[in-house]
Amino acid sequence: MQKIGDITTTADPQGEFTDGNVAQGVSPTILPAAWFNTMQRELVNTVKGAGLLIDPKNDGQILSAIEALIASKSYLSIYPIGIVIWFAQNKDPNKLFPGTTWEYIGEDKTIRLAAASGSDVMSTGGSDSVTLTVGNLPAHDHTFSANTSSFDYGTKTTSTFDHGTKGTTAAGAHYHSIAFSTDDRGGAGFGGGPPNGAYGRTGDVGDHIHQIAIGAHSHTVGIGAHSHSVSGTTATTGSGTAFTVANSFIKLMGWYRSE
Repeated sequence: MQKIGDITTTADPQGEFTDGNVAQGVSPTILPAAWFNTMQRELVNTVKGAGLLIDPKNDGQILSAIEALIASKSYLSIYPIGIVIWFAQNKDPNKLFPGTTWEYIGEDKTIRLAAASGSDVMSTGGSDSVTLTVGNLPAHDHTFSANTSSFDYGTKTTSTFDHGTKGTTAAGAHYHSIAFSTDDRGGAGFGGGPPNGAYGRTGDVGDHIHQIAIGAHSHTVGIGAHSHSVSGTTATTGSGTAFTVANSFIKLMGWYRSE
């Protein structure tokens, strides 16, 4: 900033204005355009430095600029780069704090504290819901066993069926042995035959078959009281639907200062 004494020699020794004294030969301070331009530049730079646009119809801009600059210096110290602020309304700190740059944290996120070294700051992860897999379940099994009720089915009879007369296969030539003994009259066998205890045989009758009659008959089967043991596995259940793990929450708008 320039003083009037930097522009003209008509200023006093301190470089300030003087009314002069004609009687004593002291000239009043001349007001050149250079000084007024200096003052104007100072005032314009103050307004612009506060982030305001020059408005020729607004005579209060210097005051607004000073207030804005004071506020800016205040929030610059309160909100250093990297700080996070929260709003319960839709506010944009880029507009609230001119000269600073803020980034929105993001939507539908929760906060997890980073490492003390700051190595993982701003990293993301996690999910609001999960789906369990077999690997998430503890080792276990399902045991199932049962017994049927005891019931006496009594005695059952098969149906009657006549199998008719069946013939044996041809047995071929053969004979039958006969043992002799005395009859009940105390004599030898009839006709004076062999003595008691002797053996004889029938003649050879050649190939022949025998007929056997199998008449209609049935069989009875006893089914006593008894039970059966049953074992197995249960049926598969479940659908693998994902479930939420989100805690009860309240939503706020979060910003962090990047510059």
